Amino acid sequence: MTSFFRSAKFPIFLIVFVDVIGLGITIPVLPVYAEGYFKLSGLQIAGLTSMFFAAQFIGAPILGRLSDRVGRRPVLIASQLGTLTGAILTAVARSPIYLVVARLVDGLTGGNISVAQAYLTDITPPADRAKSVGLVIAAFGLGFIIGPAFGAFMSASFGPRITFGCAAFASVCTILLSIFLLEESLPEEKRTSAIKAPEKSTRDIISNPQIARILVIGLLGQIAVFAFNSVFILWVDKVVLPGWSIDRVQRATGVVFIFVGIVTVITQGGVIGPVVRKIGEAKGVIVGGFLRVLGNGIMAFFPRIYPAAAGSAIAGIGGGIAQPCASALLTFHAPDVARGRIIGINQSAMSLGNIIGPLLGGFVYDLDPSWPPMVSMGVLFLMWLVALGLTQPEKPTGPAPAMAGRPA
Repeated sequence: MTSFFRSAKFPIFLIVFVDVIGLGITIPVLPVYAEGYFKLSGLQIAGLTSMFFAAQFIGAPILGRLSDRVGRRPVLIASQLGTLTGAILTAVARSPIYLVVARLVDGLTGGNISVAQAYLTDITPPADRAKSVGLVIAAFGLGFIIGPAFGAFMSASFGPRITFGCAAFASVCTILLSIFLLEESLPEEKRTSAIKAPEKSTRDIISNPQIARILVIGLLGQIAVFAFNSVFILWVDKVVLPGWSIDRVQRATGVVFIFVGIVTVITQGGVIGPVVRKIGEAKGVIVGGFLRVLGNGIMAFFPRIYPAAAGSAIAGIGGGIAQPCASALLTFHAPDVARGRIIGINQSAMSLGNIIGPLLGGFVYDLDPSWPPMVSMGVLFLMWLVALGLTQPEKPTGPAPAMAGRPA
């Protein structure tokens, strides 16, 4: 544990954790803020979210390629500056156009997580990449446990504008952490190699069947998650706890989300390493995918509060195993000079899933409130079938490369 606090992984963990707290702070507040201050409709508010993910779909591969050429550290700092700009614009908004510009800026520069993953793969021996990527996802999950609760409290106590000010303060903290604690992870010679390497189009990169499979897995996984999570509380209200008041439903749902978040963080922080050593990354994706199908199946066929909590936890464990393993596999199949770019492309695929998923979930819920977990299970089953074709590549041997050092 002491070695972790002294390693370069600790600043990355802190940066992602604080950054996600800043994002999480805004999640329960933005819809209320947009409706109460600017009289936006539900469709317009949903459009703000889709706009963010659409911008991220475009920006993530560009930032990934840029990080291969100029280094991870400057791109990470620039991405955080975009997040800071978005928070400030939202806090001082005088019309809906401020919110639109804020979502676009934040989305286009929203490469924090993908660049952080690329950073960790630079400094980690190949055998430990899944575990290191799991640290990023664990920090993400931990931030989402704390951020929304803090945001709801701040908004209720001091108003929504103060909440976005807190998000901006969190962004300032991550920028300072990057400037003062983070050294460059990509040596100059590797950046030069990326610049001199023959240019490959996105089509060339994803023509590798294994890379294509992993991208499809990421896309389908996000469609399934957002198709259900976007209407989860509505499903609980109408199907699981139909006789409860909405206040009790919200409290029960909040407890379930916290429980699932803790289980997922524990899985990503402590379980992923032994799993990879035992069965490898490819089988890790398959096993994790199966657990996700099983968890959603329990919720679909046993729509009661305790089975719903158990199913959510099982699905969370599955995601905690499958996601880091898939990200690690991606770096093994991609050339080193395009590692940041391919992680950015994967982030784009997931962002596309984030756009499609809520639309699918809302459509299905309107047809029948009991259907979303069934549909999510079906999409995850399709994802699991795709994962069955994954193969375990030969891992490069040797220790992680030395840090490049802080640029002058």
